[in-house]
Amino acid sequence: MWFCSSGSAVLLERLWQAHLRPPEEVCDADSLFQRIHDVNVHYKKFLSTPDADKPIDRDVIMCLSHGFGANTYSYEYALLGLLAKRMRGTFLAFDSVGFGLTERPKRIYEYTFDNIGKLMMGLRNYEYSKLQLNEG
Repeated sequence: MWFCSSGSAVLLERLWQAHLRPPEEVCDADSLFQRIHDVNVHYKKFLSTPDADKPIDRDVIMCLSHGFGANTYSYEYALLGLLAKRMRGTFLAFDSVGFGLTERPKRIYEYTFDNIGKLMMGLRNYEYSKLQLNEG
């Protein structure tokens, strides 16, 4: 096992970042990105299909947050389409900060449940405002 100083860790991180491709280059065609609270958030949106008998409820917007080691794709095909269809609404699955294609925070103390909740609500509010604008 080896240890390195914080200066070495910063240098290694910078070298690693220089080799990474931008998330927009490696994402799926249906991936979405939105800047929320100064973080570029990657997410996917699943909408219910319109039905004459059961209209889409524009007030039903749910955000799903994954646990450690998972990402947006954990929910994608198995769950989100089914939920959107059954609940007649919009479902959002986003990558938490530092996971998947969402940007890493600049400071380690930004990895908190409080900040994840703020991102989730910011994303939900963003999508809700888009739905309300499209309705009128």
